Amino acid sequence: MEFTLQYFDSLYPRNETYKYPKAGEENSKVEIYTYDVTTWVTKKIDIGRDYEYIPRIKWTQDDNQLCVFKMNRQQNKLDLMICDATTGKSNVLLHEENKSFIEINDDLTFLPNKSNFIWTSTRSGYNHIYLYKMDGALDKQITSGNYDVTEYYGYNPSTKTFYYQSAEVSPMDRQVYSMTIDGKKNLLSMPNGTNAANFSDGYKYFVNTYSASAIPTQCSVYSIAGKSLRVLEDNASVKSEMKKYNLSKQEFFNFTTSENISLNGWMIKPVNFEASKKYPVLVFVYGGPGVQTVRNAWGSSNYFWFEMLAQKGYVVVSVDNRGTPGRGLEFANSVYRNLGHNEVNDQIELAKYLQKQTYVDANRIGVYGWSYGGYMSSLLMTKGADYFKTGIAVAPVTNWRFTILSIPNAICLPHRIILKDMMTTVLSTLPTN
Repeated sequence: MEFTLQYFDSLYPRNETYKYPKAGEENSKVEIYTYDVTTWVTKKIDIGRDYEYIPRIKWTQDDNQLCVFKMNRQQNKLDLMICDATTGKSNVLLHEENKSFIEINDDLTFLPNKSNFIWTSTRSGYNHIYLYKMDGALDKQITSGNYDVTEYYGYNPSTKTFYYQSAEVSPMDRQVYSMTIDGKKNLLSMPNGTNAANFSDGYKYFVNTYSASAIPTQCSVYSIAGKSLRVLEDNASVKSEMKKYNLSKQEFFNFTTSENISLNGWMIKPVNFEASKKYPVLVFVYGGPGVQTVRNAWGSSNYFWFEMLAQKGYVVVSVDNRGTPGRGLEFANSVYRNLGHNEVNDQIELAKYLQKQTYVDANRIGVYGWSYGGYMSSLLMTKGADYFKTGIAVAPVTNWRFTILSIPNAICLPHRIILKDMMTTVLSTLPTN
């Protein structure tokens, strides 16, 4: 099946057509061939027939060896195939299998010694770094614990040191660490907030990008030992400008649902908040796989809009429901083949929790979301109609068969229903007095 997208990147729009099956339709048949530029010989690689997807292809340190990823349609079985580029023969290097989907990444690293490769996996229930031998046998698990490694940055073979980002401190925070092959760990970044690293060639330095809920993004050059050497950008002008406005503090909170699920959230209360008063609430939701809205990081593009609403007397709240990342495989993949159930239940539980707060007007709780958040808002206005007074559903999914892929691992959701009323008009149904 083919799908045509129209691009508006020039004076006249252009169309590009891709082979893409919609949900439930038959996939295109994909095969792999190698071409020898010296002999002009083309060879088909035999990886068997038991696959639907080939999400990655990568050369090993051997010029004659190719590694091919193959997956089933349910995306819960993955084989790394080692293929001989000359003969076309292949064998399974590593097999991964989950009860739910397996996230594909680009962490696979074949080491120069030609004896080992690095792989990240959720096989323990949390995403961690593993060192394997080239025969597929486990050499060593590098990181471990009840937390996710959220980014693998690389490996320095000269010092036998791994570099990564994790949610070890909290699912809402991100720190950068190094770990030697013998297990010595070192914190390289700020101990709180959200940190992300970009390492130099040779792993002598890295640029750390840091922010927290009340701290605008700042970038600094660090030594590989974790010492700050130079500030590249501190956003001092932004900090100064913020002092001119009467901004409310973003407060983090946690509550437990009736299903005994602990959920994290943040709340922005009105300026001059008085606990004895009753306030309307706007719940901001995304709720879909791969995205957290509750992070100890500088605010999103909606941050100052939320602050404006707080100045006008609204409480603004966001909670990460089941299906979001940072808390292990079970929490993230609880929505596998069951979209729109656990996520919606958790947001309804949020509304119930809010109704019990003495400062919340239980009859004036609204919800707003975009894309998957629009899908959630639509469901909460139906399944959760007893708890949500009004909703803003921007670009929601209304039929999963209409979804399309624009780039690998990114879903572009169809803009099937957009509530055309201005947000302020919709919010007027939640009067502040």
